[in-house]
Amino acid sequence: MNESGAVVKVEDVYARLDSLGYSVVPEDAKTIGYLIDKIVNKIAVNTNYVTFPEQLLQMVIDMICGEFLYGKYAIGQLQGYDFNGAVKRISEGDTTVEYAYGSGSKTPEERFLAYIDNLRKPDRDILAGVRRLHW
Repeated sequence: MNESGAVVKVEDVYARLDSLGYSVVPEDAKTIGYLIDKIVNKIAVNTNYVTFPEQLLQMVIDMICGEFLYGKYAIGQLQGYDFNGAVKRISEGDTTVEYAYGSGSKTPEERFLAYIDNLRKPDRDILAGVRRLHW
């Protein structure tokens, strides 16, 4: 494998965030730049490469986006996502409203957080497939 490794382009991270429903604003640039460095270094250390292998590019971009969205969510700055519980049933006679939450299904917010968690934490088997031994 090439020791120079893959390079994460900021435009690719912006495009992935856009595909996930988040519109990047200029104030996000520093945070995204920091997360690119953080995740690239984390993967490089985990795989024992100076950088990271090309095969991991999409996974690294997803990890960056997952960390970014989770951070925005954690500090209450994630705008444009509707996390209201879905209504499962409405009855007009004697006014009954039943929400899907608590009846065996997850709320939209829980599904969103589970998806973000999957982006943030890649499958260990993928990393193991490119890991090198360090002596």
